[in-house]
Amino acid sequence: MKITSLGALVLSALLFGMGCFNKDNPVGDEEVAPNIPQLIIFRGPDSPNAPQELGTSLGLFNGKTATAFNYLSLANLLSPEADENKFSWEVTYGQFNALIEARKIANGTVDWTLTLNGSDGTVTYNNWVAMRGNSDMDGASGTWRFFAENSATEMAQFTWEIDDNEQRFGTLNLNDVSRLYDVMNHPSKSGSLEVKENGVKVYQAIWDASGAGSWTAWDTQGNMLDSGSWN
Repeated sequence: MKITSLGALVLSALLFGMGCFNKDNPVGDEEVAPNIPQLIIFRGPDSPNAPQELGTSLGLFNGKTATAFNYLSLANLLSPEADENKFSWEVTYGQFNALIEARKIANGTVDWTLTLNGSDGTVTYNNWVAMRGNSDMDGASGTWRFFAENSATEMAQFTWEIDDNEQRFGTLNLNDVSRLYDVMNHPSKSGSLEVKENGVKVYQAIWDASGAGSWTAWDTQGNMLDSGSWN
């Protein structure tokens, strides 16, 4: 998928750039634009001995969300167009254009839509809604719904939260394989990952601030298959 390769090219720059730019609010204090939801990259343990399954799962988790979030991150460098409680950002990268729309609603949250257009000669997007979501005003928590390429078929849901202590929580639910991933990252660099299939826990890993941890695997009937630890 061409759009994914584009996302990979800009991801490292975005991680730096998001810390270097402040978004201007062009519409005055009475009509403040919502914060664009934050790009979250979930981290594994700081250890070369961590199990491969853990790294693979985190890579899949981040990969499913990164491409769409790259467009959101680029929008952080722009000022939105405003129309009462509606705001829009237009982002161009290569041959693709993204329209990001936000609507503030009565409960104090924000509804989001990201629509893609453009063609690279191989892949063409014609007003394809790539994702929809809802977040709080500061973008620190919410839910995204991702759609299959050039389709209205919902393929995944991603829920996130960054709390006041900078703890990061994420849940990714993949519809096609009935898999759910739960990740926690703490500022100390400790964390955990839990994987479920059809509601049954099949994998869990927990690690501490040093990077050491333990893991357990189960089958889809809940029977333990194996376990281990690493330093």
